[in-house]
Amino acid sequence: MIALIGEAEDILGFGLAGIPHSYETSQETTQKEIAELVATYEREGVQIIIAPEHIIRMIPTTKLFLITLPKENTNNSQKMRALAKELLGVDL
Repeated sequence: MIALIGEAEDILGFGLAGIPHSYETSQETTQKEIAELVATYEREGVQIIIAPEHIIRMIPTTKLFLITLPKENTNNSQKMRALAKELLGVDL
């Protein structure tokens, strides 16, 4: 299974692509919350987590495969689209 941790627009886009496990972050999201979430995902059988770089840095050592979301820039939507197509076989 694949899970996504990110901001509202990330959650919406990948949610529409069929990622069932997602967690919306905010400026107040703590490292402890992320660690607890990752532990829950591990127990639930999630194998891949997609998240922005600042969230990836908050994740403690894990056996899960971590994929960094592209940073926002003019090509962000194209990168996100390519990532979704590669991982999920869905063209956003």
